Amino acid sequence: MATTKTKTRATKGDSSKPLKGQTEEQSFGQPRKFVDLPEISTDEAEAVTVEMLRDVYVDTIRYYLDRKDGKVGEGTVNKQESESIEGLLKSFEQVIVWFDQSDQWLKDLHDGKLDNSK
Repeated sequence: MATTKTKTRATKGDSSKPLKGQTEEQSFGQPRKFVDLPEISTDEAEAVTVEMLRDVYVDTIRYYLDRKDGKVGEGTVNKQESESIEGLLKSFEQVIVWFDQSDQWLKDLHDGKLDNSK
């Protein structure tokens, strides 16, 4: 196999050049700001996070039930997949309880009191 000693030309994605707005002194571990983020309070950020987490939790329950019924995926759910999804749901529950400092939302959801939600 022959090797060549020619340099490759720089392209648009040349990592040897700093990004726009980035100084060369910037360390590797520092986050890079690619877009301007909106200014929001920590309370707003927490509320958005909790709402997203609740939506993902409900969607995961729906997926799990559909998977058990064979409506999605190939075949029916096997034991390993079932345990994996159940573990994921338990993790979601723990984080939701941690954010809310209560398990009331989970109780209301499972008792059918939150029918107007997703």
